[in-house]
Amino acid sequence: MANGGIAYLNENIRYAYEAPVSMYLFASGRYRKEKEEYRPVLVGLNLLRIKEADYRNFAQSWVKWLQVSEIEATVDEVA
Repeated sequence: MANGGIAYLNENIRYAYEAPVSMYLFASGRYRKEKEEYRPVLVGLNLLRIKEADYRNFAQSWVKWLQVSEIEATVDEVA
């Protein structure tokens, strides 16, 4: 979640500028590497919208998934 963008949405699924937040929208890019230029090219977006009331359950489930997937071990191996 930390490597993307976060938008705070109101109950009408609009940016919550000076309005109560009802939902969070997490966004991250999907990239492919171009062989000729050796740089990533944006090919799409991953979007996840979560109601504020459901965020705690989502975060707890996400942490459990990270633990089960052993992603910490993978990160340690790379570092």
